[in-house]
Amino acid sequence: MNEINKISKRTRRKQIKMRVKAGIRAMCKSRWKCFMTLLPLLLGAALLLFLSSTLGTNEHSALIRILLRIIDLTIVLLSAFLSLLVLLRLGTPFGSTTIQDNFKRIGFTNKMGESPIFLAKFPDSKNSRITIYEFGNCLLPRSKWEQEIENLEKAVRASIVKIRDSENRDNIDLSTTSLDMAFQSVLYWQDRYLQNINSCLVLGESLIQQVVVDLERTPMILLGGSTGSGKSVLLKVLLYQAITLPNTIVHLADFKGGIDYSIKWHVELNMITQIGPLLQLLHNLVAEMERRKVMFKQSEVNTLSLYNNIENQNLPRIFLGFDEIAEVLDKNGVSKERKEEICKIEGFLSTIARQGRAYGIHLILSTQRPDANVLTGQIKSNLDYRICGKADSTLSKIILDNTSAAESIPKVSQGRFITHDGTVFQGYLLDENIIFKEAKRDE
Repeated sequence: MNEINKISKRTRRKQIKMRVKAGIRAMCKSRWKCFMTLLPLLLGAALLLFLSSTLGTNEHSALIRILLRIIDLTIVLLSAFLSLLVLLRLGTPFGSTTIQDNFKRIGFTNKMGESPIFLAKFPDSKNSRITIYEFGNCLLPRSKWEQEIENLEKAVRASIVKIRDSENRDNIDLSTTSLDMAFQSVLYWQDRYLQNINSCLVLGESLIQQVVVDLERTPMILLGGSTGSGKSVLLKVLLYQAITLPNTIVHLADFKGGIDYSIKWHVELNMITQIGPLLQLLHNLVAEMERRKVMFKQSEVNTLSLYNNIENQNLPRIFLGFDEIAEVLDKNGVSKERKEEICKIEGFLSTIARQGRAYGIHLILSTQRPDANVLTGQIKSNLDYRICGKADSTLSKIILDNTSAAESIPKVSQGRFITHDGTVFQGYLLDENIIFKEAKRDE
């Protein structure tokens, strides 16, 4: 019992200390809160001046002077105590007790039985739809917060869209939206979404912002999901941006015959529907990669953008997309000669996936089920940006190495995806009757 009481006292002292710190931060951000905190001290000082001027001290007896000193000390201590109470109140946001009780109910505590302390709630300076909840972390790892995200949403009664360390690294910030916020069922692509940097492609919109992939950082993309998830639509959005951006060359391998792509696509990009031309293209891409390797080494650079800037060149960024790569790589029921061709394709793809990132050559592979029968481990492990549409737990694990797609994407949704870092977004839909009319491509 004594040990429990010691832990309880230590926890209360820790909470008071954290709430005072939170109150000081709140006071520093608002003149009104600063005034309210200092008001007891100002009133105490004014009262001391009044007593000193009216009563004096010299003409009183020693006992009276002692009593006056005691009154003065009482006023000072009371003023300081009231200011401390104001700080504690500023560091105790509305609903903090309820949230902490909810944390304890769901078992979200550390080994000492302490739950995170709710310190502050404030709007995000960059997005008015986002509210930040700041918590004293009590030594819980961020991975624990991420694993318990569904229970935490119930505890704070809000949708959590991001978890991050706070500025001082001691606390945890939850970026949240209200529970009634929802994704739009359809988002139409507009050319104003095109990025000024030709290494960036827009995927869609999350609840808080546009989702963009930077190919300089994550140059290879794997796009998976069950039938009807919207993979082909998202692939078209990415390919359209690639052909619209300046100084790019775009190839698409579609072994379904290219029937899902209108004549406009066939004009704007190099459509490949046979294994022979694909092998030749892959051979040429590997040769181009080796050529660029020598050029970059001579210039002492490691990215396409740096090389073009330093050497004042216009080496194009090259994209190769696959619409259902299983149509190309599936070895089930094919002849020996075809298996040999598939092995060659796998070898080329593996080389590009491993090394193409530095030389401006990018793969965008779309498939329903990228298991070992379709993608070798060497290829898949180098596809660093993973996107998954609606899927069951098994498929989600194959694509993302976790079950988040099965847990976060409704089975009836179309065009809804989740990335490898847990960002859920609604992909854009292209209106093919107008997109190519508005596109301005640099020849």
